Amino acid sequence: ARAALSGAQPEAWYDVPNLPARLAAAGWHTEGFVGNGYLSPTFDMHRGFSAYRYAHLAPATKVVDHALETLAAWPDRDVLLYLQFMDAHLPYDEPPRYRDLFAGPKPDGLASVARAEIVKIPADDPRLPAVR
Repeated sequence: ARAALSGAQPEAWYDVPNLPARLAAAGWHTEGFVGNGYLSPTFDMHRGFSAYRYAHLAPATKVVDHALETLAAWPDRDVLLYLQFMDAHLPYDEPPRYRDLFAGPKPDGLASVARAEIVKIPADDPRLPAVR
């Protein structure tokens, strides 16, 4: 998100102007609405926005409703809306026909291929090459 909004590496977030700040300086209303804690003001992601709202795990319907309200509130002004949808994140249960499409089938004996499960596999476990 930092790279997308600044055009620079995420580590340069404090050293370069970002898109919301540049557009706000040019007269735009810039507003963000996010549901991901890593994009919250706690992590300074609100820098440069005219308004920024964080609602933990906000559903897409709430994000879209907020976006429509924002656009209605600024009918005669250019608006930048930065919206982040948590619905697209985990938990995700893909349809069976896509489950093994890229990674192949889950190795036998694993409850899941979640990181929490994979890190429990010892280096000498014969399943490790298949998991990798």
